[in-house]
Amino acid sequence: MQYIFLKQFKQLFLNIAIWFSYIKQSFKKPSVLVLELTSLCNAKCLMCNKENSSRTKEHMDYSLFKHIINDAQISKINKIQLSFYGESLLYPQLIDAILYIRKKIPSAFITLNTNGMLLTPKFAQEILKSKIDSIAISIDGNNKKEYEKIRINLKWDILQRNIRNLREIIDKNNYSTKIGIMGLNIKDIIIDKKKYINRWGSYADTIFIRNENQLNDEKKEFLFHKLMPCNKIFSQIVIMTSGDVTMCSYDWEGEEVYGNIKESKLLELWKTPTLQKKRYLHIVGMKKQLDLCRNCSYRVDDLFKRSNLL
Repeated sequence: MQYIFLKQFKQLFLNIAIWFSYIKQSFKKPSVLVLELTSLCNAKCLMCNKENSSRTKEHMDYSLFKHIINDAQISKINKIQLSFYGESLLYPQLIDAILYIRKKIPSAFITLNTNGMLLTPKFAQEILKSKIDSIAISIDGNNKKEYEKIRINLKWDILQRNIRNLREIIDKNNYSTKIGIMGLNIKDIIIDKKKYINRWGSYADTIFIRNENQLNDEKKEFLFHKLMPCNKIFSQIVIMTSGDVTMCSYDWEGEEVYGNIKESKLLELWKTPTLQKKRYLHIVGMKKQLDLCRNCSYRVDDLFKRSNLL
């Protein structure tokens, strides 16, 4: 009992220390630029609301993309995540986009999130040659039946082949790109952690399993989770295909847009009073006053679960 208490106290202390560092960082600049290259997707997933979404399905204009990266260079932001609501591999200028980031911000750490269905050997080779740092692939379910039930329109056999080929290309050519595998627990289909790691461990450098991002019964949420600020609002600046900037990478419908990159600079948007007020509510333990945060199940603990599970 004493050991468990000490372990929990240590975790709490570590959480608080990290959040203070996030808060300090937030007054300077964002740590991560999240860019939605496209809002189009090749899947119809159970946990996604794309079919009923009112958002325009579009690719980001490439000139807008370059404008954002030029601003990121000036703002000295060197972590860039290509993801949000759509499937990034559908973006027509994807390779050019990665190469442009590498040209303007040579030290940038570039992550690409994908469902992996379009990662053919030829396309994978092109992406790897562009010197991307990390490819994060979402794989839900424990087997073919569960996966295809969740990720409608996607095929388990093709996914397995693509991931196997990706690993082989990386190893054969000694590329430094890391493969991350991400699983999602949803209501009816919970991932068997041990089997999941056994299946994907030989291909992945890191494995992360998280819960579906909806809190259906807030009464089940621990007080600690309710009060602790979320790292996302203190670290990420999220830009949608239209140039709209939202407070969170879970705001897929753009309900909390507070500016547009076409009209303001990145650092101006980062320090806008609207966003600072929302951060203040997080700091004082009142994040549940915000509509977007009220029913969100993203956990403070998730930050620590992102380590390599292998």
